[in-house]
Amino acid sequence: MANRHVLICTSWPYAHGLPHLGNFIPLLSGGVIKRYYNHTGDKVIHVSGSDSHGARMELQAHKEGITPRELVSRTHKKIKKLLADFNLDYTNYSWTESPTHKEFVRKTYKQAYDNGYIITKTEKKPYCNNCNKFLADRFISGECPHCGFKGALGNQCDKCGMLLEPEELINPQCEQCGKKNIEIKDTKHWYLALNKLQGKIKAYADKHPEWNEVTKEYTYRWFKKGLEPRPITRDIKWGIKAPFPGSEGKTIYVWADAVLGYVSAAIELAKKTRKPDEWKKFWKQECKQVYIHGKDNIPFHTIILPGLLIASGEDYNLPSQLSINYYLNWTGGHKFSKTRGVGVWSDEALKIYPKPDVWSFYLMINRPEKKDREFSWQELDKAINATLVGNIGNLYNRCLTFIKKHYKGELPKGEMDKEVRERIKNSFKKTSEVFEKGGVSRAVKETVRLSAFGNEYFQANEPWKVTKELAGDTIYNCYQILKAITIQLEPVMPSTCSKAWKLLGLKGEAGKARWGFKEEKKATINKPELLFKKVREGELERKYKKLK
Repeated sequence: MANRHVLICTSWPYAHGLPHLGNFIPLLSGGVIKRYYNHTGDKVIHVSGSDSHGARMELQAHKEGITPRELVSRTHKKIKKLLADFNLDYTNYSWTESPTHKEFVRKTYKQAYDNGYIITKTEKKPYCNNCNKFLADRFISGECPHCGFKGALGNQCDKCGMLLEPEELINPQCEQCGKKNIEIKDTKHWYLALNKLQGKIKAYADKHPEWNEVTKEYTYRWFKKGLEPRPITRDIKWGIKAPFPGSEGKTIYVWADAVLGYVSAAIELAKKTRKPDEWKKFWKQECKQVYIHGKDNIPFHTIILPGLLIASGEDYNLPSQLSINYYLNWTGGHKFSKTRGVGVWSDEALKIYPKPDVWSFYLMINRPEKKDREFSWQELDKAINATLVGNIGNLYNRCLTFIKKHYKGELPKGEMDKEVRERIKNSFKKTSEVFEKGGVSRAVKETVRLSAFGNEYFQANEPWKVTKELAGDTIYNCYQILKAITIQLEPVMPSTCSKAWKLLGLKGEAGKARWGFKEEKKATINKPELLFKKVREGELERKYKKLK
């Protein structure tokens, strides 16, 4: 499998603020999967960026008395710092304000227009006579026509959950000026004619029977209903200017802008590295692409993005593998909400417990890959105290301490136990199969099982009861297990495994070790240190409540 080109694409977070733990999972997962491919000998790049445009940013900036660019620039810097704090080293973390991105978006939509896949429609939309502007969904509020809730926005009612159009609101008012001097006026918009592309998009989807059930369900539901033209322009100022004849004053819809960032970020990376054609190896030649995002974004990656790429006529690679996570909800099944103080945001997590590797371990072993899950303080305590300290940390400590005490820090000579050898080999095979399919959780659980096997092996052979010579084989085999665990956990816990690698006295770097079993016959360990420390039961939840 080595020497492939692999492109890791993580969904782009909105630049209105930092993500909560649920929204942080794709960003974290992308970093983990990218680091796995660092171990395989493949040529891998990882791209993502801050989704910086749209009505939400424009309105928030207005409320703060700053420009939209000032707002998103500030948040973009915070997100980049957050990624660094969590040891996430993206090959190129860009933003939709990038000149390369803007140029690519305009070029792609102009190509789609020239190829006959862009149409126009005249619509009736609310217009504020005070602000002299059409009101996009977040710029207007009013009474919900379904439940009567008076605080409904132009895209959805938060009380009954019904999706809305701005012109449906009763007794509406402008969110920017607070006035009700609103009338309905005609406005012209441009649409991506997905109906013309349905045959080609479905033919592409039909080539991927390996997609999981939720991906197929979300995708084929659209086909069954029949693809319809989708609006791609808006009457707002903050965004990428539409490239179509007669579209002056219009900008590209935020979703139709950001989804092309996977390509533009690769092009931008090629420019930065002064290899201007390098991006084509990931987009126009054989390449494994892995898209990492939440289940709500499935249609954007199986219908919208393929449709746009097909419409351009450029013969780009189309999305192949989708690594989907379900929702991580807050305790009790509640949704995260900053205004209501519900949930932990990614930057808050490090204030509660400043161990990014431990947060990564908890979120990845519990990554919701089959169904929605709830955050649990009790499960976090268990992950730290029982799994990391009691299982994995225990094996490191007892084995390395034994080597230091009885063999003066030198790995004793020994013979590989056949069962141990096969167990390690099978563990590498199983974890590799999970990562290669875009999974994470089952790979982490397999490594935890390997560690438990190592503890059982150590305990069953009782090296403390026999001579140094007889104990040597047990310690030698446990050391090989520890080396395997260090490699397998490195994608999830890079800082911890870098430290563990040094404690084991291994040469090179943990992050560059090849995935697979290689027997280590000689090593001089360093002074053993505890990799993990217990937390008092309920301590982290108490810190959270104090923070809130």
